[in-house]
Amino acid sequence: MQAQVEPHFLFNTLASIDHLIEVDPPRASRMQKNLIALLRASMPAMREAPRPWTRAAGGAPLLEILKVRMEDRLQAEISVAEGLYSADFPPMMLQSLVENAIKHGLEPKPEGGA
Repeated sequence: MQAQVEPHFLFNTLASIDHLIEVDPPRASRMQKNLIALLRASMPAMREAPRPWTRAAGGAPLLEILKVRMEDRLQAEISVAEGLYSADFPPMMLQSLVENAIKHGLEPKPEGGA
């Protein structure tokens, strides 16, 4: 799953940054900073064993990147059930789930969603 999702996400994000540099440099800068934060949080952990939610997340920078792409069409809130904070998740699983939920569930909708 990692090999399929990460390059696609990375190339799309870089292409978005490239486009935004021309049309909206402040948004390009925000997106680039969030990509850096996401990579810092996720790259070293890719080969690790499953880990608790608190270390697995990296969700906030990912959501910010996707918000730049979708603008007002994406509303996001992170809410985690108490019992899940101690549950182990495979590396990059949450990133893949969030990215795919937005890509296939909300992005196609003209009105977007939450």
